Amino acid sequence: MSVASDAMVCAALKWKVRGGHGKRPCSALESARGASGTEGGMRPDGRRDFPVSEGSNVLMAATKSKPRTKKARSTPKTDENDPLSWLYLNPEKSSNGFVFGVLRKTFRGRTNTAHEFGFRKTHLGSAFMNSDRADWAPNAEKVEVILPSRADDMLSDPDLLLREVDSCSPPNEAGLLTYLTLPLSDAERLHRGWEKARSFAVTLASERDLASVVILHSPGSIGAAFPLHAHLLIVPRALNGLGLRHAAFDSELLRDEGQGVLSDLWGKHCR
Repeated sequence: MSVASDAMVCAALKWKVRGGHGKRPCSALESARGASGTEGGMRPDGRRDFPVSEGSNVLMAATKSKPRTKKARSTPKTDENDPLSWLYLNPEKSSNGFVFGVLRKTFRGRTNTAHEFGFRKTHLGSAFMNSDRADWAPNAEKVEVILPSRADDMLSDPDLLLREVDSCSPPNEAGLLTYLTLPLSDAERLHRGWEKARSFAVTLASERDLASVVILHSPGSIGAAFPLHAHLLIVPRALNGLGLRHAAFDSELLRDEGQGVLSDLWGKHCR
């Protein structure tokens, strides 16, 4: 033991004999710590003290906070098994089974056509995923085109109408179709549900000069647990006699506000 250590031990014994009165003797290490203003450093056994906040007896661990990393949001991908994923859907969220969407020429990296989308909505099942679309033979419950009064009669064929939508689409317009799902779970009979959806398409034809492909889906016929519903593939161009290539776009139905417009019309139609 060094002379300094002997002296320290003697001083400590004398302090205890005095009953702990007076200034407690401290080592050179403790003196150095006190002089720094903030306690901390190496213990006699070689371990490091955590720093002690000045004026406090609470040990505060000096740990570095880890930098936060922002997780990049993954963009949803389209699914070849689900044509709905090809659509820009429900900007105002869906309610009561009413669904609004817009089919664009490109969406999330996928190139779309009105004819392919219409084919998949009228030809149900995985067998039609890669089939030849030249063979138009729908297996949906019902399919019909509703035309405004001044539209060309040839467009009453859904196959031809959807092909014309693609061929007559100008390069500066992204929208091809406006899409609706109409809930029909309250229909007591299949023909009543069909007439409800069909007559709504007639309203759009008479009030806005719009052609629609009306499609009735009866999930119960294939054992699916979904209610009866219909889809409208609305051609968002006013067919008022000039022909599809020269028809003006009903741009309101290609924007977000189109959901509110059509939802209100459907609500009024159902009353």
